[in-house]
Amino acid sequence: MVILDGADARDRTQMRISQAVAWATAQLVMIGFNAPKKFPKFDKAFPDPTARRKVQTPDEMWAAMQAWADSSRLAAATRKENP
Repeated sequence: MVILDGADARDRTQMRISQAVAWATAQLVMIGFNAPKKFPKFDKAFPDPTARRKVQTPDEMWAAMQAWADSSRLAAATRKENP
């Protein structure tokens, strides 16, 4: 599957180049308005999609779902108050 591996590598390279251009453009635009030191680093803004991520525990998954549900309820309540 050498052809598919090459095509996959090309796609990943093209994605990273596009992300780098987007990041550099945003950095140049934001320097005039915000503190440049607060601008996120490239690796923080665009984490490597092929890197292994830490697997969430069931408790972490539950906490994330609870936070999402709470924010969803808050947003719905706000919409009802301010139609």
